[in-house]
Amino acid sequence: MLPPGYGFGDIAKAIELAHALQERFRDAPKEFQVMRHHIENLRNVLQELDGTGAIRQQDFQQHQLGPIVHECETLLEETQATLYEYDCLLIKANGFRSKCAQLWKRLRFEPKKVTRLESRASANFGALNALLGLSSRETTLKDTILAWIAEVDLAGDHDGKLRRKTPGTLEWVAETAEFKKWISEKNQTIYCPGDAGAGKTTFTAKVVYDLFTVHRDELGNVGICFLYCSFNDKSHHTLESLLATLLKQLLLHRPLPESIKSRYHTYHQRHQRLSVDEIMKELRVAIKARSKAYVVVDGLDECDEGCRYKFLKMLKSLRDQRDDNGTSSGQTDVKILVTSRPFPKIAASLGEGILTMPICARRNDIFKYLDLAREEFDQHYLLDDSWTSVKDEIVRIADGKFLMATLSFNCLGSKTSVKATKEALKILPRGAGAYDAMYDEIMTRITDRESHRRELALQALSWIVYAKRSLTTTELQHALAIERNSSALDPENISREDIVSLCAGLVTLDEKSSTVKIMHKTAKEYFERNPNRLSPNVESTIAQSCITYLSYEAFKTGFCPTEEEFAIRLLANPFYTYAASFWGQHAILASLASKDTLEFLKDAKKVEASAQALHVYKDSLKYYSQETPKDTHGLHLAAFFGLEEEVDMLLCTNIASELRDSYSRTPLSWAAVSGNCKIIEMFLKEGCHVDTKDKFDQTPILLAAQKGNLEAVVVFLGHGADPDVHDVYGRSSLSWAAERGHNLI
Repeated sequence: MLPPGYGFGDIAKAIELAHALQERFRDAPKEFQVMRHHIENLRNVLQELDGTGAIRQQDFQQHQLGPIVHECETLLEETQATLYEYDCLLIKANGFRSKCAQLWKRLRFEPKKVTRLESRASANFGALNALLGLSSRETTLKDTILAWIAEVDLAGDHDGKLRRKTPGTLEWVAETAEFKKWISEKNQTIYCPGDAGAGKTTFTAKVVYDLFTVHRDELGNVGICFLYCSFNDKSHHTLESLLATLLKQLLLHRPLPESIKSRYHTYHQRHQRLSVDEIMKELRVAIKARSKAYVVVDGLDECDEGCRYKFLKMLKSLRDQRDDNGTSSGQTDVKILVTSRPFPKIAASLGEGILTMPICARRNDIFKYLDLAREEFDQHYLLDDSWTSVKDEIVRIADGKFLMATLSFNCLGSKTSVKATKEALKILPRGAGAYDAMYDEIMTRITDRESHRRELALQALSWIVYAKRSLTTTELQHALAIERNSSALDPENISREDIVSLCAGLVTLDEKSSTVKIMHKTAKEYFERNPNRLSPNVESTIAQSCITYLSYEAFKTGFCPTEEEFAIRLLANPFYTYAASFWGQHAILASLASKDTLEFLKDAKKVEASAQALHVYKDSLKYYSQETPKDTHGLHLAAFFGLEEEVDMLLCTNIASELRDSYSRTPLSWAAVSGNCKIIEMFLKEGCHVDTKDKFDQTPILLAAQKGNLEAVVVFLGHGADPDVHDVYGRSSLSWAAERGHNLI
């Protein structure tokens, strides 16, 4: 709380006073020059504090700031009065009488009075500057802790999503009875289903924007958190990531609780993050501290089913403010909004009495989009009457789907006459299968281009569609530049083509993360149904490219011995992290054990280098590459990725099945971490000890339980593994599973 009678508007008042005094001091005589300097310093530090959000978030700083700002105001007002008293000293005298009056004022001037003002100004400046420094340190620590809480930011490119909204559209949302009821009724939930392409994500961005606009002056008391579940990054849709994203946002506009700081200082040293249970506890605390909290979730159907319904259960407990024992406590008004494709089970999981508001593109909104698009395409040959008929037909084709309206209009972009436009409208696809027909048309336009542009577009689309996570533009450029059997990347082979335009609108650029993504889930589904529209044997090509990259001579030195060298390696080889992290998954899907793969796995230095990139821990400030295991063998990597043929071939070369890395972990332990049951069975049949311990006294079953790999835990139990073994932290398999929220284990 702010001190009585004090608000942040008082800082603005003090700044205004200081500015006015500076103007009056502009031509001041020597008696006021020192004071002028102090006033300038005061104004500068007040402006910095006014622009510092951390001050508004720190209660103890607010209590300190109030009296200081009040003293500044008093000082500035007294200085102003003193200036009025000696006003003629600031004015150039003209004439004998004026000069005599000015001389008399100079004789009566009291330097001690100004000196006292100078001393007070200097003291206030020092106090404010100290507070600003404290605020800066608090802000840095807070930013670091928030980044640690949510490693993956599922809030996504919110601003980019909002920019896609046509001005003036979706104004109807706030006027619907359902939305008004959601806003007005306490602890209300609204489910907003919509077909593919209906505009759910843009709708969500609009709702979030409006909530922040309405509550912009009370964000310390009203929590607003949101997340976008993107089909492009499904690997990030874990229960921990979803909940951590919400917690991070709720902590943004308030002082960090001491419990969070304490957990950070404890866990950060061990490179651990909050468990699901701990996140839920902190979420309850953050919500209880507010009078109202909004939770907005877009595209929940993109999460896999197991995660989806656990998340919904936890959202309900937050809304009902129930603790682990099911006891309801707290008076906060918690409102939940969820969008997805129509899933009755999602609606049922949200509980009884929820509101439902279907999302679809309305006629007036499509008209506004088309009018703006017409201006951008400069299609002024379409006069008002003909343009209205074109819009009406597109609305019929769209059938409530914004995406279909967009694709339909894009198909008309090359037309140059009313007749050609109307003829094209007649043959535009509609109804079931319309999306596939639209994408067929776009792919035809791509394949009709000259060969080098066609091939580059198809290769780019292959990478974008089949990559295991979104690629940055630089990663994609390097991926496209990889040449089979090369020992280094040729910089001259890096294409500078605009990939977005090359792919005819099928991909978009996320400006916040600089990642290139497929433009809509319907497009991704189209390519999954029609893999032959892209390059043949895509998974095999990608797996081979990754292996080629990992085998480059640049990595023959092996493990980077310093953080600086590791950072330089990643900077010089931007595709390295992706290749090291996902080559095995692509190899599995390609069902191909290649000679190149085996050669790579036998190269100890390159294997050790890739394992460092695979397992490196990174927080908001730096990598911790020196705390990843060394002495990694190809058998460790093959076991981790579940490459059965490669494991079998390596074992046939008389490699010890229980060789250990620097953490004293065997390939069996690596397989336990990733949950590859067939590989686990292979090693156990080889005679590997089921309860082998690493340097932390962690057994394979404990590692599997820690990661939530239920099937692997079952396999280990079937082979007699001891689930009660405790590690150096005093934790068992059960306690690790419980802390991480793996309830089935």
